[in-house]
Amino acid sequence: YHIIHNDEGPYECPEHGKRFQIPSKLHRNQQTYRRERPFHCTECRKSFNQSFHLIRHWLIHTRERSCKCGECG
Repeated sequence: YHIIHNDEGPYECPEHGKRFQIPSKLHRNQQTYRRERPFHCTECRKSFNQSFHLIRHWLIHTRERSCKCGECG
């Protein structure tokens, strides 16, 4: 428990020296730092660095379609 939750780890970010216990955390950090955004919305062209951010964003578009105006449809 202590090893995973402390700031010491074998994987070091070359950008700013922060260390990580898990390679995926280092990769996520690098995506954020470099502003890599490989996940793109096909509706509005917004892009995100993590897939779950795209999924959360996609709800905006699906809710817009499900909420119809009582007067104009």
